[in-house]
Amino acid sequence: MIMEYWISPQGVVIEIKDHPVKTIVKDPQIFGYTLEEMQIIYAKYSDANEMEGEATKTIVADLIEKGWIYCHRRNSEGDWLADVNKLDKITRLDLQIWTQYLIGNKLITLDQNLRIYRRLRDLKSKRTFKQILDGNFFD
Repeated sequence: MIMEYWISPQGVVIEIKDHPVKTIVKDPQIFGYTLEEMQIIYAKYSDANEMEGEATKTIVADLIEKGWIYCHRRNSEGDWLADVNKLDKITRLDLQIWTQYLIGNKLITLDQNLRIYRRLRDLKSKRTFKQILDGNFFD
């Protein structure tokens, strides 16, 4: 089962089959990069393409700042996590589109949780997927 996704600022859901940055390297233009830019970032940090490397953290943070959403789940029993820059109207709509995608593919149930980390304000919140679909993002 796919347990990681990118959501573009336009609401396009992209499955991550291997690693968030390896997904970008396969087609960097979709993410607003060139292959050369990716190589420069990795050369700068002397990183192997590892999940916790500085290059990976830099690229993920850059995309989130540009309006991308990184959604992931570490194990099948845990909550889903969504890293967003801010929880504005576009981001909320994109999370609803992704939730509908997961439900349509029978990958979640409405009572499962999504933890949302808003980087711009350093805030965390927790919602069920039903609350996400209902547009209930705030207490």
